[in-house]
Amino acid sequence: MQLYVPQPARKMYPFDRGWRVMGYVREHLFARTGVEAKRWIGYAGTMYGKAGYTDNWAYKYWFFCIAAGCWLAGVAQYLSAMTLVVIFFVLQSLVLALWAALAILFMGVLSLFTFLYARYNRIFVRCPADFKTMPVPTFVCKKCGREHTRLWPSIYGVLHHTCECGQRLPTLNMLGRRELRPICPYCKTPLPGIGEGTNVHVPVVGGPSTGKSNYIVMATRELIGAYGPPRGYTITFVNPRHESEYQDKLRLLNAGQVLTKTVDMRPQAYNLKIKARHARVPKLAYVYDPAGEVFGSIAHTEEQKYYEYIDGILFVVDPFAIPAYLAKHRAQVEQLRTSIRPSDMDVEEAFSRLLEALESLKKQIGLKTGVGNGQPLAIVISKVDALDLESEIGAAPARALMAKDPTIATEEDAISLLTRQFLIANELGSFVRSAEVQFGDVKYFSCSALGHMPERSGIQFTPIRVVDPLVWLMGRARALKVRRERVRLVDARARAARRKIPGLRGRRYYYWESLKAHAPTI
Repeated sequence: MQLYVPQPARKMYPFDRGWRVMGYVREHLFARTGVEAKRWIGYAGTMYGKAGYTDNWAYKYWFFCIAAGCWLAGVAQYLSAMTLVVIFFVLQSLVLALWAALAILFMGVLSLFTFLYARYNRIFVRCPADFKTMPVPTFVCKKCGREHTRLWPSIYGVLHHTCECGQRLPTLNMLGRRELRPICPYCKTPLPGIGEGTNVHVPVVGGPSTGKSNYIVMATRELIGAYGPPRGYTITFVNPRHESEYQDKLRLLNAGQVLTKTVDMRPQAYNLKIKARHARVPKLAYVYDPAGEVFGSIAHTEEQKYYEYIDGILFVVDPFAIPAYLAKHRAQVEQLRTSIRPSDMDVEEAFSRLLEALESLKKQIGLKTGVGNGQPLAIVISKVDALDLESEIGAAPARALMAKDPTIATEEDAISLLTRQFLIANELGSFVRSAEVQFGDVKYFSCSALGHMPERSGIQFTPIRVVDPLVWLMGRARALKVRRERVRLVDARARAARRKIPGLRGRRYYYWESLKAHAPTI
């Protein structure tokens, strides 16, 4: 990164004009003094000449005195000018040096503070379009439109820069810099809100026609409207264009129309600002929706540069792309093919492409390859509204499993166990083992983005459990306080179980046995 980049702004006085003033004095004062001094010395020569043409000693004496006085006046003008210039140069140099030193000190303090503040809160400036990280966005002057690529405390100003048009531009967000228009210095994409919160990057990946686009819109709707407000979260879009696109898609789904498939091989993430009640720093979520065809080519997969800094992966599995499950229900699937729209990419192939992309990025950034990835992985089986799959891995069988096994703390945990077992039972045991080896934390979910088959045109879709995987990943990335809520749920279940056990056995269960790790039965 370049430390100094010329800006369309005026430099601070001690770094530019102060030294130019000294140069101007040096160049012009002596020139003007020389003219005056030469005039006096020339007059002295004239008087000396007149003294040589007269024989009167009185006149000679006065002419010599006048000539000497004029000569002394010329010399004195030179000496006084030189003395004043030396005094001015010394004082100006001291003032400029002290001013510059204080300015550099304040620059260093502010830069160190903002750097530590950003690192502590995991705030990075990353473009959602080209995935590049930058020290600061380019800010556009609202008066003349000039682009300032380094609007921070520098030799152009500590607290503000003065644009060449005269407009004062704050150098820090706390001083009003966020009111300017930021853009990406590489692709010129507008970056409203970028760099103001802790970054959380979550790609939603999977093969083509797995239902990712429908899932993202419905999960976002549930996150903003159903999940956030009761828990004190304010969740908003930071980019008006993203919000407009989201509202257009939501209107289609509310009218009972499914979304068209994503075609972008290098998707632009949309950003959500998540602000908890009393939180000092909001969270800024980047949600990516690459086309499923990305996983058909390793070249396209390697273009997903955002994998370098993701906080978790949401992997969508179409149950009708599982060969064993498809074989069991082939006749029903063929009958409902236009509604079900099964993915034509094998689950294990898509997952293999994902792993190849992560390995490739490790090589590019110098990390050790061939080892597991530390990010959490949410494996989500979609389309559970079709062929009554909800009755196998949905809420009802999960509650039945919890009644059978009290060690299962929540319905979400029970669904995770059922979904994992479903994958293994349908010959995806190797996929499950690979996922659990490659990723630090894996959880399984089942959901439906639509809630019913799309052939019932015009009927609004009602999603089923779409927000759970996203909330789990956001919790792992500390964007949402999920663990605290889980502790309350687990404790409530343990208290309820304790009430059913009389006397000391109930206390023993609550304070000891309920805290032990148990292998759930399934």
